[in-house]
Amino acid sequence: MVLDIPMNDSHRAYVNAVAAALTAAGVPIIDVDFLDDMWDDGDPLRGALTLIDAARTAAAYPDRQVWAEWDERSGWDLSVFDRDANRIEPKHSLCAEVVPAPADVAAATVAVLAAHPSASTTLERPILSEWNEALEEGLDAYTRAAQEGTAARPTPAT
Repeated sequence: MVLDIPMNDSHRAYVNAVAAALTAAGVPIIDVDFLDDMWDDGDPLRGALTLIDAARTAAAYPDRQVWAEWDERSGWDLSVFDRDANRIEPKHSLCAEVVPAPADVAAATVAVLAAHPSASTTLERPILSEWNEALEEGLDAYTRAAQEGTAARPTPAT
């Protein structure tokens, strides 16, 4: 069963769960920006940016902004920007799923920050070219868990 959740809102609970998992893993998030104005060939594309606290990333990236980025086509990436918001390194894939468990995103982020992304491997990532019910159910499960006040990884309704 897919909940009646507006498409532009369905990813918010999931991204917030990932931000909480990152913070719990010692990667404090100081800002979450939901990108409601992304478009791909005329279709809306849900996405979000989570800014990692510079105190956590300063050893690997002095004077840089490090963001964990998510979108519904490629999942989670780590991106490094200069002070003028110019990307200075290619995106680094964090997980091979589009909607991985928040703890998996946190663990991958911790590992990449410890190794510096230049030492990380690039993963083959799924690219979803059109709407996908499994993706919606995965995102809706996080919305349902947030509404119910549960913190465990939600299971999509069947």
